[in-house]
Amino acid sequence: MASPKKTTLEAAIPVIDEAIDYLKKCNDFTTEEVYSKLYLIDSYCSFRNNQCDNPDALAKHIDDAGFGHLFLELWGKMSGYLDAGIRYHGYSSPQAGTGFVNFNMMLSSFSAWSSDSPQLSATLGKCGAISLLLKGLEKIIPHHGKGNADIAKTELHILGILQNAIHKCPSNRDTYRKSNAVSILEKYLKFDTSLQMNSLCILAFIVNDSESALLASSGTSVEVLLTLLKEGVNSDNHTGILHSDILTDHGAYGYPTCYTLDVINHLAINDANKEIIVANGTIPAIIRMLEYDFPEKEQKLAAEALWNLAFIESVRKSDEMQRAVPRLKILMETQNRDLRGACASALWQLMGGVNVETGSPYKRNTSRSPLPSYEDAISEPFPSAGRQSVPQIMVSYQWNSQSRVVEIRDKLVASGYKVWMDVTNMRGDILTAMADAVQNSDVILICMTERYKDSKNCRSEASYAYKLHKKVIPLLLEKDYTPDGWLGLLQGMDLYYSFYSDDQLKKNMGQLLNAIGESVATGKHTTAGQHQAPGVLAASPRKQLSPDCSEDDVQAWLKDSNLTELCEAFKELDGRHLKRMHGKCCKDEDKFEDLLKSEYKLNDKSSTKFIVALQDAF
Repeated sequence: MASPKKTTLEAAIPVIDEAIDYLKKCNDFTTEEVYSKLYLIDSYCSFRNNQCDNPDALAKHIDDAGFGHLFLELWGKMSGYLDAGIRYHGYSSPQAGTGFVNFNMMLSSFSAWSSDSPQLSATLGKCGAISLLLKGLEKIIPHHGKGNADIAKTELHILGILQNAIHKCPSNRDTYRKSNAVSILEKYLKFDTSLQMNSLCILAFIVNDSESALLASSGTSVEVLLTLLKEGVNSDNHTGILHSDILTDHGAYGYPTCYTLDVINHLAINDANKEIIVANGTIPAIIRMLEYDFPEKEQKLAAEALWNLAFIESVRKSDEMQRAVPRLKILMETQNRDLRGACASALWQLMGGVNVETGSPYKRNTSRSPLPSYEDAISEPFPSAGRQSVPQIMVSYQWNSQSRVVEIRDKLVASGYKVWMDVTNMRGDILTAMADAVQNSDVILICMTERYKDSKNCRSEASYAYKLHKKVIPLLLEKDYTPDGWLGLLQGMDLYYSFYSDDQLKKNMGQLLNAIGESVATGKHTTAGQHQAPGVLAASPRKQLSPDCSEDDVQAWLKDSNLTELCEAFKELDGRHLKRMHGKCCKDEDKFEDLLKSEYKLNDKSSTKFIVALQDAF
């Protein structure tokens, strides 16, 4: 059966609808007719190089026609044939063999169409398909490499669907995690290279910070992924080729650079993975993707990758990374708002938090303009009027938490505060508005969730607030989340207010208002000793540090703390190093003091002064 090469939407729809309708009514899935219908559906997908005149509309239609929800019915009637594929010595009957071949064809068609259709990927997440697919893998794993040779295709098809369903629809992440995906897919990091890559490309989207070590320890798979990017960048079609012994039909898979870099960007959410990416010499390939011969989608991904990697201070300052600055400035002239925003954000981070338009550092205003009302804060610039007496608050949050944040905002406004927050998910260059909002706020509320920690925008906001020594109050908006990664370091040992439920909102709102009021009145951060309610950072604004502080910031802090004599010994330390030292100090102060004396040659007086300053700084 030859695949259709060119077709129109009007011609394709009735053919696909007839095939889907046949499968809905079918009771015997061991016939060649079933294979024919599944193959027909599969062949109309653009992933199979079919040229429909409106592929996006066709991809939407196939889910509207019920193909996504049909998965549950097909799995229920056909998954029994999986046992035939697992058998070590052939099929128990010809019907079982045909049933297993048809089962694989069914999986193949869903793998192809989930690549084309974000809507189908979303449906698979909602209807329970993800859990069934993972259970299928769990059933196969004990027999991996022992059964029918075609079982490897089954694994690849299932992994392909899972890969597409998370890449096309990241909101499926919770479904994966609740279905035990991490522990199941982790096992595939030890199998054939192609299975490793499929598994890695799923795990990159679903692991949390504490689980990222799984990916780092896989070693080979991450290196292969980075190699695929470098090869793809230098190829004519911007595609890296993965060869595999189990891909008996065609022997290789193509990994487009846009997809590979998207996976790398998700890996780079974790700071340890950032260092692996940099150590493998990936930065030149990423910078290459900023050039004219790459489409804007890939240029945007490259700018986002540089933005992400630049959160590591030593990487940001490297000559290699700084070579991207001229090209990013050129791309700032683009008419593509999203690309321009990604470039502006990358430049912001690479240039150490400067106004990208003027090239000058943002400076703390002594005569600050008032915050705009939250209705106008989306797109209007800050007015130039003088400082008003109404206390001003900025709320830093991730978009998925908006409904809860709006409740908090409304209560703050009702209490007389002026509040800035993004209520329309601003795109493009939002850094000027963000920087002004941070500068002109009396208090910054950081709304902590796992998605907040994973967001580059949120990290930029929080880091900038700490860099300006702003009064920061952390709020917890996710019940079972413990701040980790950079957010855990930033929050450190400080307490926080919980607002993840209606009861918590009622219970803690009054305490939050009291803490804000005291912080505004005193001009200082409220400490646990000064205020009975938990949640307010306790460091002195003048000497406060954050894990994102640069080496220069640490040097300035040492001088400000009357520790100039330590500047030489600590000249290569940045905020992350000091935060780790602070953790060691809190765990065992005596042992930490011995460490200072042995490794940094501090005397009794200097070590005592440093410990006191370090405890105050975090």
